[in-house]
Amino acid sequence: MNAYSLVGEKPQNQKNKRAKQNRLFRSEAQATMLSGDNYYKSILAHLISVLMSGGFFYAAYLINDYVKAYGIGGMSEQAVSVFTLCVCVCLCIIGAFLLFSFMLGAYRLACDMNSDLPDKDSMELHSVSAILAPLSDKKHFRNTLIIFFILALELFVCAAPTVFVFTYVGSLGFNGLAVFCIKLFTLLCSVFVGLFFVFMLLPYPYIAKSGAFDSPFRMYGASVKAALCDIWLGYNMLLSFTLWLILSALSFGVLFFAYTMPYMTHSMAKVGEYLYNLSITERNDINET
Repeated sequence: MNAYSLVGEKPQNQKNKRAKQNRLFRSEAQATMLSGDNYYKSILAHLISVLMSGGFFYAAYLINDYVKAYGIGGMSEQAVSVFTLCVCVCLCIIGAFLLFSFMLGAYRLACDMNSDLPDKDSMELHSVSAILAPLSDKKHFRNTLIIFFILALELFVCAAPTVFVFTYVGSLGFNGLAVFCIKLFTLLCSVFVGLFFVFMLLPYPYIAKSGAFDSPFRMYGASVKAALCDIWLGYNMLLSFTLWLILSALSFGVLFFAYTMPYMTHSMAKVGEYLYNLSITERNDINET
């Protein structure tokens, strides 16, 4: 039994379907990650993703302190504040775009890896340079930029109500416990919906690799359709890493970069592949009828 023997099976015909799928995906992911030098390349890909984008976020933090300490020429305080805000926003947007692009590349690398040792013809797929694929040429850059803005807009829609609630709920006259419960509920709802939008991209690398669509909007639409076949697998997989995430926090992030993050990426790649295969199976069933 392999990770994709469950494709097309009806849930009522399977006992403990979620638990079985989780074990299969994670065992496949672990075998892939620990095969050959995939583990070291996975760690390196994630570190590059964070380092290449983290500098822009750090620069946005530094420029705010620098301007407050030294000012900018003869500009008024209000003008300096507006200028600093604009620069910080630009730096954060660039940093977020690079983080998204490199993490998408790291995820694509995990999708391309397998548990078999690569031969000479497939060495390219296992190269760390695959993380640059979303920015490799004009076409890929355009597609990545469009997908990034779609996701950013979706996450903004999730975050805006949360910011509004956090800002004004205290002025409604509720007691401290009620305010805390409202804020917590709003935050959990925002995170849940935000993850829903992120999980819609799980099948995206497989759809892009298939070459069936040229338009990024059509590729995104196909990814959404594939993910909606069983998007709860993403939540199920994320919850299964709760203990690993707690241990990562206790290790001050060392375990997170050394094992948890690559392991999660490979596991999510297996989920994305399953969703892609499931969407093809369902589409073929519809065409046959």
